[in-house]
Amino acid sequence: MMPPSGTQLQPPGGMPIPQTMPPAELECNGQMRYTVKHGDTLYNLAKRHDITLFELLSANRNVNPYNLQVGQVICIPVSTAKCPYGKIYTVAVGDTLATILARFRISLANLKEVNENFDPYNIKVGTKLCIPAFMAYDTCPTERTYVIQAGDNLTRISEGFMITTNDLLIFNPNMRPEDFGEVGMKICLPLEGVPFR
Repeated sequence: MMPPSGTQLQPPGGMPIPQTMPPAELECNGQMRYTVKHGDTLYNLAKRHDITLFELLSANRNVNPYNLQVGQVICIPVSTAKCPYGKIYTVAVGDTLATILARFRISLANLKEVNENFDPYNIKVGTKLCIPAFMAYDTCPTERTYVIQAGDNLTRISEGFMITTNDLLIFNPNMRPEDFGEVGMKICLPLEGVPFR
């Protein structure tokens, strides 16, 4: 039986099929913009970017999932699962490769290691990058390090590794006491003391 004239067809799940939005009008709100290539489907794009199909569909409510076109621009949500010890940074106006590397004191190799689709020749405002754990020291004499986690502070870290707060500050001379709450920073630990957590 044919639906009445003017009725919008429903795909499985009851969600209306949206019309494709022209690329010029597409706003990704800080997510990665992606140009559809031959053979792409929302399912294989979700698998490739380590996100769920639901997340991809939610980020592209104005895209017709049954009619992807080569050259069409869609939004890819950035998965935070691949950035467990670092932090997510959103590229801002004026950012360049040099300013990003200098700001976080990392190398291009470090950045590419955790951002497999990162193109240093095409850095776009609004792109979310995983910034790997960065070091609060130039060299660590003990080679014993720790990456600051959410909820950490100077006291908690020193108690966790059974070392004094003085030792922690001495081994990280560039850090202020409040800096020990900076998630994703890699700090230097003295050799003595065994972590009990």
